[in-house]
This record gives sequence, structure tokens and C-alpha cells, in this order.
Amino acid sequence: MKTEQPISPPFFSVVIPLYNKENFIQNCLKSVLNQSFTNFEVIIIDDGSTDESFTKAKQIKDPRFSLYQQKNHGVSVARNKGVKKSKAAFIAFLDADDQWYPEHLAMIYSMIKNHPKQQLFATNYQIEIAPKQYRNTKFSVAVTKPTQVINNFFEASLKDSLLHTITTVIRKSVFIEEGGFNPSIPSGQDTDLFIRLGLKYAIVFTPKLGAKYNIFSENNLSKTKHFKIRLQLLKAYENIENEYLQQYINLNRYAIGLGAKLAKNKAFYSAKKDLNFNLLSTKQKILFLLPSRLLKVLKKIQDIMTKKGIYITSI
Repeated sequence: MKTEQPISPPFFSVVIPLYNKENFIQNCLKSVLNQSFTNFEVIIIDDGSTDESFTKAKQIKDPRFSLYQQKNHGVSVARNKGVKKSKAAFIAFLDADDQWYPEHLAMIYSMIKNHPKQQLFATNYQIEIAPKQYRNTKFSVAVTKPTQVINNFFEASLKDSLLHTITTVIRKSVFIEEGGFNPSIPSGQDTDLFIRLGLKYAIVFTPKLGAKYNIFSENNLSKTKHFKIRLQLLKAYENIENEYLQQYINLNRYAIGLGAKLAKNKAFYSAKKDLNFNLLSTKQKILFLLPSRLLKVLKKIQDIMTKKGIYITSI
């Protein structure tokens, strides 16, 4: 049941960047409208879509929604612009091809009220690996309490990331102080921001599901091939003396290198050169050093199993 809250000023500003997601944006916006906590505004920044995304977004009517258009400048510029236009003290992000579950904002609101001095808040998420097929997250620290404060983001994120753009809420003043998303990074902007935040702030987290993350949609940034840029992003933090940060960076470098190998991209060799093999599991070492032809065969097997509803950990 929805609980009515005063609509002015909003408690949350929801920022949604939109680029060529005509098949997803309406379900995304409906998932916001279905929130049990209703005191929010929604700022949609259309980043130069060339399909019917903008038209589809306009068809969802609500006085709390504001829709803007700009030339294509990238998701970081779109998100930062949305924050600049926001009125609330807390910023929630959602991507146009993803969806919240109805209690997401209500859970965040409760955590903020119970931990008023904290700056970062997040719910758990499911990963939609194929239409209506889901994988649950796995974290590298125990997150069994209904709500808990995680003091080390990197220690907790050596499997799946504790923070995800679509489930994270940040105090607006902190977002501005940290410089927001880096517009010079075309891919991996969330990783960059999470590293900066993780070096300074604890996270109030609930293992209860707040959203589902879609990894199969068209134009999904996670599928782009900015391998070299992602590796350069990680190098900016490799001299910081933080054991868990370095493990976190190494695992990201491993994942990027594996993707580059599958794509026959030369960035694989850069990743291999900087990779600390001592921090990898035996399985990861074997996969990374397999011939690309055999790695592709394993990837095809993984895709077939996924379609049958069986998910094998990352290849």
C-alpha cells in the first residue's frame, strides 16, 4: 500500500538518463510510479536519442516528472545535468532500461532516518541475464542483517559490487563535493565514482532487493568495447595504499582483459601486463590464459546454459 507524503519539497530527486531505450523507458518509469514512497521528483534527461525514446517517455504523465532534451554528450553529462536541476537533498539514480521494485525508495528512506549522519545508501539488486532469467548478487562480506553499515566498499565488492548506479542514493551535497560523474570517461563512469566514494564513505546497505539490473538490453554501456579507457581509469588509483582497493582494481582489470581477449582487442595485452596473478583464483588464472578460441567455446556454452535457466559464473 502506498503511503502519501507531502510533495513539496521532494525528499528524493530521481535522475534518469535516456538514450535510445524506446523499448524499456515506459516500464522503467512505471516502476518509479509504483513506489510505495511517493515524495519524489523525477528528472529525465534525453541525451540525443535517435529513436522514439523521448516520445515514449512523454506518454507517461505525472506532475512529478520533468523531461529535458540535450544533444548527445554521454551519460555522465546527462546525470550531472539532472542533479543540477534537482530540488531534493538526496539523489537516486535509475537507468532507462532497468526497474525498481516497489519498496526501493521506502527502504532507503528508512535507512536515512535511522542513520542521519551517513551519506551513501543502497539496496540489493537482481541481475537479469536474459529475459525473465535472474542471477542473485554475491558479495565478499556477510550482509545478512536487515540493514547494516559497510565501512569498506572494496572489501565487500570483490564478487559483485555492493554499489550499483540504480540502487545507490547519495546526499546531493556529497555528490557535488566529489565532482559527480566524470564526463571525460565514456565507459566505467560508475566504477570511477564508486572508487572515489568508497575511499571516503561508509555505505548503509540492505540485502533486500530494490531493483533489477538488465544486462541484455540494446545499447547497454556494459557491452561497449572501451577496454583501453577502462584500464586507464583503473591506473589512476593503482598507487593508493589500500589492500582491498588494489584487489578490487585487479579484479576489474581481469574482467576487462577477459572481455578484450574475447573481442580480440589489443587491450588484453595491457591488462595482462598490469595484472597481479597472485590475487586471482586458480579458475581465473586458467580462464585468463586460455587460447581465445577455447575461451569463445566456453562462452558459447555459458550462453546456451543461461538460455536454459542455468547460470555458470563468469567466463
